[in-house]
Amino acid sequence: MTLSDVDSAPSHVDEYTSRVSMHHTDAAGVVYIGHPVQWAQVGMENLFRAAGRPIEELGRADVHYPMVRQVINHYGALRLGDLVVVRTFVSRVGDRSFTTTTRIAGPDGGVRATVELTGVAVSRDGTKPRAGQWLRDLRSAAARHGLTADRTKEERP
Repeated sequence: MTLSDVDSAPSHVDEYTSRVSMHHTDAAGVVYIGHPVQWAQVGMENLFRAAGRPIEELGRADVHYPMVRQVINHYGALRLGDLVVVRTFVSRVGDRSFTTTTRIAGPDGGVRATVELTGVAVSRDGTKPRAGQWLRDLRSAAARHGLTADRTKEERP
């Protein structure tokens, strides 16, 4: 894969593979309960970069998006040496907040864990900004590709 392949990746979803390493696991060789959040953060950063919003620029912008909530659900064990597929997309956008969903699949293709990360728009001048249109566009693109429901709060009359 070349850098041009990465730059031309679809902007509605980020998908990458990772192998479960020792630093991902507990003493029994099973993925530590909190580690999927790290995979989800990488997916979110990749997705935002593909959408033209690198995370390092968002952190310096007048409106930034600190994470305020995380939810991890485990559906099966991931073990040392397993190859996993990590898929991240914007699943919800509200007035000021957004949520990304990450699905982590094991070697058999079954989803072993999901992670939801929620960020909220915060302005450096103290105002309460709306979440950016670019987040709504990412969510709409994910819906068009069947990753999330077609209708969300911002689309209701």
